[in-house]
Amino acid sequence: MYNGAMSIHWDEIKLVLFDLDGTLNETDDQYTQRLADLLAFAQPLFPSWDRRSFARKLIMALETPGNMILGLPDRIGWDGLWDQFTKKLGIKPKYKHRVFKPVEGAIDMIESAAKHRMIGLASVRGSEVLEDFIAQTGLGDKIKFVIYGLSTERTKPSPDPILFACQQAGIDPKECVMVGDTTVDIIAGKRAGAKTVGVLCGFGTVEELIREEADMIVASTADLINCLG
Repeated sequence: MYNGAMSIHWDEIKLVLFDLDGTLNETDDQYTQRLADLLAFAQPLFPSWDRRSFARKLIMALETPGNMILGLPDRIGWDGLWDQFTKKLGIKPKYKHRVFKPVEGAIDMIESAAKHRMIGLASVRGSEVLEDFIAQTGLGDKIKFVIYGLSTERTKPSPDPILFACQQAGIDPKECVMVGDTTVDIIAGKRAGAKTVGVLCGFGTVEELIREEADMIVASTADLINCLG
């Protein structure tokens, strides 16, 4: 466990927000492996190439631009127009339910933490994905706030999702902790004035999370049971 320049006084924390991919769900590893598998055709040309490492770096490089693209329709007002258009035509977008692989011990940690603090999700994913995760993990009575990709005008690394959650909870951002596996989560939390925890069970590395001055870094999200349980 790493503690940054600012320690977290857990007795003052009222709301804990969790990212989904790589933080509560092992999606990041799945994406990395899928991309690495797609790149297998080039391995004979570069025998010493670590294509899994390359896949991870590529996905990380695309993450922030991807977040911006997800928030673009909302910023320019197109998401509302699109909803009106599809309703008039009677079109209901088809959603494919996903099967999740929660980070080991993370669900037990949330169930324990929810006894003492408010719990929320803050992800760039769509509402259906977050609702699916909650339903499959049986956390419906534990997670009080769900902030998805279009809940706010801007997505992470903007502070808007964290500030919106704090507003809903009726607390000051300094009473909130944002937990995530990437620098995007840490930046968003710090910009909001919240405390931040980086986890190493997803994409983020110790060096990256320290660079963004995460208040704490733990090996796995499940390790927070020692602070929240």
